[in-house]
Amino acid sequence: MLIPFLKVLSLLPLRVLHGASWCGYVLLFHIFNVRKTLALANIKASFPNYTDDECNNLAKKHYKNTCMVIAESIKSLSLSKEEIKNRVEFTNLHVLEEYLEQDQSAIIITAHFCNFEWALLACAQHLDYPVDTVYRTQRSETLEKLFYYLRTRFDVTPLPMETCVAESLKRSKITRMLAMAADQSPKKNDDPYWQTFLNRDTAFHTGTEKITRAFKYPIIFMSLKRTRKGYYQATLKLLAEPPYLQEPNQIMQAYIAELEALILDSPEDWLWAYRRWKLKKPVSD
Repeated sequence: MLIPFLKVLSLLPLRVLHGASWCGYVLLFHIFNVRKTLALANIKASFPNYTDDECNNLAKKHYKNTCMVIAESIKSLSLSKEEIKNRVEFTNLHVLEEYLEQDQSAIIITAHFCNFEWALLACAQHLDYPVDTVYRTQRSETLEKLFYYLRTRFDVTPLPMETCVAESLKRSKITRMLAMAADQSPKKNDDPYWQTFLNRDTAFHTGTEKITRAFKYPIIFMSLKRTRKGYYQATLKLLAEPPYLQEPNQIMQAYIAELEALILDSPEDWLWAYRRWKLKKPVSD
């Protein structure tokens, strides 16, 4: 019943949903303390010079923005393709267009930052090329169906992380954009790349670099900022293109540098209430 209920809810004006998101912030942060301890610990470890008040204020802004993005995601269930296109402006779409017009597919790499979901959905409307997005399968079957429905209604093809390489091979003859958020924490059995990130030893997936090199696609970083409530601006930056340097993890190093700069510029828009640092760096590394 969740999806039909959210579809009805999405018919409300966005300003009403934004207003309701403030109530969500109060419930999550002040009443039920949902992952509040985790968020504050992540912020304090990443910004060791922050006072307790500064950490708390950043956490509040993070919860407010996260609830706003949740409200906007609900609104996506009734937004038209033209409406979502108008809500995300791309400042330099030519960076991507130049490759696609030469029948060269490209990878868009981003992060769980601002309303990255809207940015990916809008990208499919700005460009007349298919968008495939790699995602981690949801534990909840209901959420899995919800996100699948949301993405496919905007002509985005979801590719589960577990099968994305095989699915990408099947679609390799199609000129397309392959989008992925590479800031998730790897699993224990992965072979991660370790880098100092936000003052902490941090593990990153190596899959992004492996896919990029294997398919010989240019890889483009997409940053995002909120211009006002319900409106965003996306900027594209080329990270690497074939022939790549032989230096190991060249692409991930460039991505991490761009991601860290983005977070430091607007830390309230990143997911602090997420268990990003689950893995501990082995002493041998």
